Amino acid sequence: LRGGLDGLWPQYLVRYRCAKLTSKDRLVMWIDHLVMNCVRTIESPRQSILAGSDKVVTYRPVQDCYRRLENLLAYYWTGICQPLPLLLETSYAYAKKISHGAGREEAIKDAQISWASSRQGYSKARDPYHDLAYRSINPLDERFESIALEIFTPLLDHEDEMG
Repeated sequence: LRGGLDGLWPQYLVRYRCAKLTSKDRLVMWIDHLVMNCVRTIESPRQSILAGSDKVVTYRPVQDCYRRLENLLAYYWTGICQPLPLLLETSYAYAKKISHGAGREEAIKDAQISWASSRQGYSKARDPYHDLAYRSINPLDERFESIALEIFTPLLDHEDEMG
């Protein structure tokens, strides 16, 4: 990896958004948080704060940050070569429901609602890119479930939400 991390303060990596937080905001922050934990020095922060207009989310230090980052990079490279059923809002809804103790059926039901829902006339399921990738198949299959849990469960396990 190459690049830089801005928003580093003595105790936290800080990001903010003047809008409601989305699963994409959380995933981007999680990646930066993992990188920060991997390249830490004695004086660098190990915790992160993500603030939105609706809530503030903090992330605790990650002991196995290299393994977590390596897992995300493997999914990235797989996604470069073939469609990856990582449907951010839908995957996050599924993983969050499971992490809060819901059963698989209830979590899939929430994921289906998220996938079919529309905001301001826009439906994720009818998005042209999604249509091209998943034209004749249901993307909410076992692979979807597995990927959603592998990507979002560690994030949810290290996240504390306020607001």
